[in-house]
Amino acid sequence: MRVQHSGALSKEYFYAYMKLILATRTSSFEEMRQMIETHFFKGDLNQYGAHTRTQYKLALHQIEDEINK
Repeated sequence: MRVQHSGALSKEYFYAYMKLILATRTSSFEEMRQMIETHFFKGDLNQYGAHTRTQYKLALHQIEDEINK
């Protein structure tokens, strides 16, 4: 997924992105998290700013809660 200076990304954006990865690439929460942080954020969660990092973390917690139900 390509993002270039597109502004702040939303929790909904990350939620949909995570669901897509879980459905098509891996079923492991930890593997999905590592994949996003390595490839999307290039190892730096501040790559796209504090707001985007916060929205990513909110979506991550939502997905984790759904998996752990």
